[in-house]
Amino acid sequence: MLTQVEEGVFYLEDLNARIPVDLSAATTTEGFFTEGTVVLAEGRLEDGVFHVSMMGFPPPETRRQTVAALGGAYL
Repeated sequence: MLTQVEEGVFYLEDLNARIPVDLSAATTTEGFFTEGTVVLAEGRLEDGVFHVSMMGFPPPETRRQTVAALGGAYL
């Protein structure tokens, strides 16, 4: 999930961790990316910062597929 914990500083976050991201060189798929958006990001980790080269949305799936993938954990 894309978050902004500090003004102007974006992070990729999941249930276990948060890592700062550099989006300055990122190309994106079509769409509108906002805080709280679930994204797929490709890039490299360097000095504790994930430098995104490509970012997009995950493929759509049914509720049943999502619940199965989460192992029954509901957010």
